[in-house]
Amino acid sequence: MTALAGDLPHYEEAARALFARDSQRFAQQIRRWPADIRDHLARMVEGAFPPGDES
Repeated sequence: MTALAGDLPHYEEAARALFARDSQRFAQQIRRWPADIRDHLARMVEGAFPPGDES
């Protein structure tokens, strides 16, 4: 995530949400990032969030 989005707005908050396993906050922080980055990150973090915690 750092390599792809480290300079994007809300990166630090998105990283905090990821480590906190908060999918809704993660999705909120990355919502304005380019779609290709969001899509790739979605695949990368698949399984990081608790089951049933859909964004």
